[in-house]
Amino acid sequence: DLYDRFPVSKKYGDSNNNVLVHNTFDKAVEAYPEAHPLFHSDAGFQYTSPSFQNKLREHGMIQSMSRIGCCIDNGPMEGFWGILKCEMYYGKHYRTKEELIYALEEWFHYYTYERYQRRFGVRTPYEVRSEALKAETPAEYKIPENKRIMKYKQEHYKSRQATIYKKSIRHDND
Repeated sequence: DLYDRFPVSKKYGDSNNNVLVHNTFDKAVEAYPEAHPLFHSDAGFQYTSPSFQNKLREHGMIQSMSRIGCCIDNGPMEGFWGILKCEMYYGKHYRTKEELIYALEEWFHYYTYERYQRRFGVRTPYEVRSEALKAETPAEYKIPENKRIMKYKQEHYKSRQATIYKKSIRHDND
């Protein structure tokens, strides 16, 4: 959940395929049937498939997906994977799938209930979610500006403007 960084569902599989994505999605919908969030994803085949698009429509969700090579919409999830890999995966060796799943379960518990996050005033995702569910008006946690994203947007805007300008010159010369 982008609001509190609380993991809403997870499933494990042998490959990142449609079945895994659908099962994870179904588990989230089952846990939060009244939620109709904006669904952020990358442009992987699992998220662009007609069957997944139908699932989103069936549950009244809108998908936010960046173009290939432009991961701004999926940035928070990419950041999450980076944290997970740094904290529990890199430099470690798991001999069996079961050993890896056990380590992941331990890490998810740590991340959700024990890992403090500066953005939330040094509280855990669980604490932030609990407070929000009790509050009439949940607290707002502004996402600080990311200088790299701002630079990317400025460069992308300049590049786009240059392309439009070049096309207009070509059109004028025709």
